[in-house]
Amino acid sequence: MFGVMTKQTEQQVARAKRVGFFIAEHTITPAIPRVTALAGQVTTLIGETETEGSNQVQGFGDFRGGSGTRAEMARALQKRLREIGRTARALPRDQYPGVREQFLVPNSLRYQQTIDTGHAFIAAIGPIKAAFVERAYPVDFDEQLSDQIAAFEAATQRKELGAQKRRGGTSGLGVTLKKAKEAIDELHAILSVYYRDSNPALFAVWKTAVRVHVPAAIPSSSSSSSPPGGGSGSSAPALASAASLSPNRAGGETDAAAIEPRVNGKGGVLVG
Repeated sequence: MFGVMTKQTEQQVARAKRVGFFIAEHTITPAIPRVTALAGQVTTLIGETETEGSNQVQGFGDFRGGSGTRAEMARALQKRLREIGRTARALPRDQYPGVREQFLVPNSLRYQQTIDTGHAFIAAIGPIKAAFVERAYPVDFDEQLSDQIAAFEAATQRKELGAQKRRGGTSGLGVTLKKAKEAIDELHAILSVYYRDSNPALFAVWKTAVRVHVPAAIPSSSSSSSPPGGGSGSSAPALASAASLSPNRAGGETDAAAIEPRVNGKGGVLVG
């Protein structure tokens, strides 16, 4: 999920932290060695989840950053390669035989093809560099091209490493939370026995701490609106009741003019 914890993962991490807080605040005397060992495991695992969650987010950021930067760099590098290719193809064939074929650039280049083409151009430029300099290229244009390729390769590496870091954080979270759940389940079994009779009030607090808290869903605005044409929130029945109870000016009788006649014939003529 776009480099962030899922809601279920967040709930499990929050549960582990609540358990850690509870044990830190309520020391058992005399100590129960197994509880102490499990509490230490939970504390360690909480730290691991924070590291793995950070790796997940940071890796996703590196992945996205590398992807965006790489796309821009690819366009700029391909533009530079095509410029060099046009110049090479315009060189006199009799003075530079076979050079035109060394600087061909396909219409469409994948990222790795862009890198490979760049390295091939640098190798081919060496013997005829002077021809490019004579044609308005800076003296260090080949070095600039080399730097541009290196920067593009670095962006590619950043993207790949970001993807690996993100994946490692996600996978690590799953493993760590599984271990945390096993430790917490064992703690729950021990502390339920310990607190149930000795301290019922604290047992209730423990049960709240160890429970997975699922946030209540926020009702949508449409759920509070009245259904059209009826229901307890509809104004139609109220208006009908008000009309039926409204007296006319003569007193007591329902105003016939306020009642719409029933039309069941043609042209508004009542039948029967």
